[in-house]
Amino acid sequence: AYACNDRGKLVLIGAPKSPGCFYPVCQPNMDSFQAKDKTWLGVEALLSDLQNLIDDRDSADVLFLVGHDETAIYAHRLILVTRCKHFQNRKRELWSSKAVHSQLTVRKPEFRPDVFREVLKFLYTGKVELHSRTAFEMLRIAEDMEITDLQLACEQYFMDNLSTESASEFLADAMSLSRGFNARGMSSLVDKCIGFMEENAEEVVKTEGFLLLPKPAMIRLVSSEQFAVSEEELWRAVLLWAKRGTGVNKPTSQWTEEENKKIKEAMSGVIEHIKLLLIDSSVYAEEVEPTGVVPMEVSLERYRFAAVPTHFRKAEDPRLRPRASQKLFHGSTLLTKDCLKFQNMLNTWFGNEYQEWQLLYKASKDGFSAVAFHTKCDGHSPTFTVVLGTNGNVCGGFSDQPWRSDIPRGKYMPSERAFLFTLVNSEGVPPTKYDVTHPKYATLHHPRYGPMFGAGADLCISDECHERPESYSNLPHSYDGPQASTSLLMGDYNFTVKDYEVFGLKAEPLYERV
Repeated sequence: AYACNDRGKLVLIGAPKSPGCFYPVCQPNMDSFQAKDKTWLGVEALLSDLQNLIDDRDSADVLFLVGHDETAIYAHRLILVTRCKHFQNRKRELWSSKAVHSQLTVRKPEFRPDVFREVLKFLYTGKVELHSRTAFEMLRIAEDMEITDLQLACEQYFMDNLSTESASEFLADAMSLSRGFNARGMSSLVDKCIGFMEENAEEVVKTEGFLLLPKPAMIRLVSSEQFAVSEEELWRAVLLWAKRGTGVNKPTSQWTEEENKKIKEAMSGVIEHIKLLLIDSSVYAEEVEPTGVVPMEVSLERYRFAAVPTHFRKAEDPRLRPRASQKLFHGSTLLTKDCLKFQNMLNTWFGNEYQEWQLLYKASKDGFSAVAFHTKCDGHSPTFTVVLGTNGNVCGGFSDQPWRSDIPRGKYMPSERAFLFTLVNSEGVPPTKYDVTHPKYATLHHPRYGPMFGAGADLCISDECHERPESYSNLPHSYDGPQASTSLLMGDYNFTVKDYEVFGLKAEPLYERV
């Protein structure tokens, strides 16, 4: 929730609420006033008196005509000049000898009167209620009048309540308002919504809100190379969206000619951004082509691509490029947000940029014990291990040997392909791969330890690694590369782990499915 501190600044307190609930009324904490300064007296009465001045026609010297119907709302230039930068910048004009004796009339046809009154309430008292149905409009008014505290509160409200369920509604509202007058901040909110939905595309396309998106918002999403979802799932989601919008609820085989026409019109402008050539052949034949939505020439090209894909694989053809942020490491929370870009990098080091991986084990969920690691990961190969240190460093290793825990004293397993890597470090070293230099010591498999790489060990994840700083890195020993050191991977020789994930292969790589 939000409240004003003793300096009258709006601050965030407590936990965020759901988008459907309004935030509690924000007001100064009287106990805080009195505890810090005994001279604060009657503040509640003062705020009550100020609130009574809102829309007081007898004392007002400013008239706002708000909305298309020009609803009259009265205010006081003294409050406006004190609280709004927009009016502060006009101070000389507003207090000129001529202006001070006349009522100032300001027209605001682009705003809703009810929300405008709420903004005035904030200006007079510091109280505000934030609700999903009015917060966007409140942000627009705050921007127009340059009320910085209220702008920040609205933006924080959106970020606090942005979720896979609410993102589509927020995007639709933000895009609608961004086309209006003086909506600078809306463009920023649109970008933030898009960024969140790109990263969480797999979940977003399954929400009710996605099916209710207006067409411009749908085009904006589907055209994004960063929208991290497979083309098959995107096709299914967009088709459901078109059916919802047209009211066509029957199976494809039962569509009438008129219903087919409606679906085509709904998907026009959207379908052009779906990479149809990358859709699985069986899915295309069973789900896409029967709709009759795809032009015949595109279907023919799709089948030619399935027959001789090597003739089509041109790097410059955007239709054949998987979305840049395609989620390749499914289930990961470590390779998301700012680290999402590393998914493609890891696949490049692996040797197949289209390979998909499934989460086998996550320490924060499955337990940090060596037993938990081996229970989930033994017998799997190849695997990627990604480690997040308590200092924010991100590193890990790749092994093509299956993990095992059946040898009580442990055993080294050889590999020519194993490597370590740093993704995020405190030494300014860019993401770097460290190849194995002593292959027969590539990995160590021990029932009382998590994943171990090298005889050093170059990277060792200990039992209960989140509690005790017994994990360590002795790089370079069996692995080496540019700027390798014992502190590079995790910031120090010994370290504690905040979380780590292990991934195994998932099905077939993207291009192999055509």
